[in-house]
Amino acid sequence: MDVRLYASESEPPIADLTAWRQPDGAALQPGESVEDTASVRTPLLQPGAFSICATVDPEGEIAEADETNNRTCIPFTIVAGAPRRADLVIESVTPIGAAEASLKVKVKIRNAGSEAAGPFRIMAFRRNPRQPLLLIECPLTEGQLAAGSPASCDDLTQRTQLAPGASAELTGYFAYVIAGGASFVKNPIGPGNPNPLVSRSVDFMVDGCFPPEDGSPVFCAVDEIDELNNFKGATLKVR
Repeated sequence: MDVRLYASESEPPIADLTAWRQPDGAALQPGESVEDTASVRTPLLQPGAFSICATVDPEGEIAEADETNNRTCIPFTIVAGAPRRADLVIESVTPIGAAEASLKVKVKIRNAGSEAAGPFRIMAFRRNPRQPLLLIECPLTEGQLAAGSPASCDDLTQRTQLAPGASAELTGYFAYVIAGGASFVKNPIGPGNPNPLVSRSVDFMVDGCFPPEDGSPVFCAVDEIDELNNFKGATLKVR
């Protein structure tokens, strides 16, 4: 009996999987059945539909009453495994004190995927209306805040590869002002209260695949399994 692997029953065989026959001198008696089990190695296959077909007496050596029933096929499907890509998630956002005109925050990132990822940015967004806020690698100074000047350092960035299953903690400086300068959000300041703290809902995001509504450029650096789980909301007391 020949056993072969086929992409479809009408195409040539991909591979011979095993060959089996009765031992010499051991005839198969009328009404008798025998079976054989074997473990075989197949070629590397892409996901898809295949067939394993077995043919008894493939060379036509035995005279039979019916030569048309010597072959049977079993279809099977190879399905794709879990995608081998990164999957970045924000585990936590923790405020750790004031610094100049900024709030110092610690952002914990985890790579829940099966491939390394990096470098990538961490971003912050005003919730309503959605606008990009400053999350940078150095504090925003009081002078910059008063003048509406651009920040003097880069966005908060993971600059090295983050291995599958690994986590990283990044320390950044957050200010509730629109990224890009010259259009800072201003909280009203009442008499005798020059620096009020106001609770604000802020959405933090790892990797920049979400387009802000103000038309700012999107920098999506990492191909991920799930691009929709990159957010972590936080309520912060900010100026």
